[in-house]
Amino acid sequence: MSPELTQSSDMANFFIKSIEHRTYHVKHECVVREVVDGNKLLVDLVQAIPMWVYDSDKDLDVVVLAPRYEGSTLTPTISEWPCIVNICLPKDSSGGWTSGPWRLLDIAEASKI
Repeated sequence: MSPELTQSSDMANFFIKSIEHRTYHVKHECVVREVVDGNKLLVDLVQAIPMWVYDSDKDLDVVVLAPRYEGSTLTPTISEWPCIVNICLPKDSSGGWTSGPWRLLDIAEASKI
C-alpha cells in the first residue's frame, strides 16, 4: 500500500453498494489494495459479488473504483461521504489491474457504513 493510503484515516475499509442494479443491493466491504492510474483505487471485496449479478464467469473479489463525477476524488483521500463511484474491470486481459483500459461495470455509492 502506498504511503498516502496508510496515513489517511479516510482509507480505512469502506463499503460499496450498487445504485444502478435493479435486483442486487448488497453492501460489500472494500479493502484498498493500491492506487492505480493515479486517481483510481484497486480494492479487494471482503465478500465477493456473485457471478450471476453481472453475468460474469466467476465471482468478483477485486474491482477498480473510479470517481463518478468531476471534482470528486478518491486519492489521496475520498473527497466526500457518501461518494458515487464507477465500478470498473479491465477492458480486456491485456490491460491488467494496474494500468487499464477500464470498462464500466456499475455505478455504486461508497460509504463508511
